[in-house]
Formats: sequence, C-alpha cells, structure tokens
Amino acid sequence: MNFTLHTAYSLLKSIFAFPLAVAGMFGCEPTDTSTWLTEAQVIERLTDEGWHVSGVKQTESYWKAIGNSPEGDKVKVHLHPVSGEVLMVNPLADSFFHWDS
Repeated sequence: MNFTLHTAYSLLKSIFAFPLAVAGMFGCEPTDTSTWLTEAQVIERLTDEGWHVSGVKQTESYWKAIGNSPEGDKVKVHLHPVSGEVLMVNPLADSFFHWDS
C-alpha cells in the first residue's frame, strides 16, 4: 500500500511540475534591452520570411508574435530579442488566445 501511495504521489507531482518545467525551459539569456530588435524590426523580419504578423509583444526575455506562419497556420512565435531567430512556434486555436500564455 505504501508503494502505491508513493507511486501515485510521484505521478501527480510530475504531472503538475511538467508545465512549470516547460515554461521554465523557454527563455533567453539576459541581455541589455538597448540591444534588442525594435517592434518594427521584428515585424519586418517575420514578414520578409513569409509570416503574416497580427501582433507583437515584448516580454521580459524575448519577443512574442501572433499571426500566420508561411504555411497559413495560426501560430504564436517566440523570437530571440537580439537576433530575431525563431525559437519556438506554437499553434493557436481559432477561438482562443491570450497574450499571457
């Protein structure tokens, strides 16, 4: 019985810790914000690569943009603040979007 409770506790702990680990693993190294791309530069870079940008937001450690990928999918894109490199692309549901996510 003790083994079962321990196993259940470990499983629950890992389930709730996983989103925190995923959220924590995405972030850029701290950089001076004076070296960051501007909002216009981020939009220009994505547009030049075939993205349709609906909005851009600066976070504490990276740029975040929403819009359509070159393939036409609705996405949220995370970009390196200095280089503009696309670091992560997440699909967006048609009817649900929050900047906080």
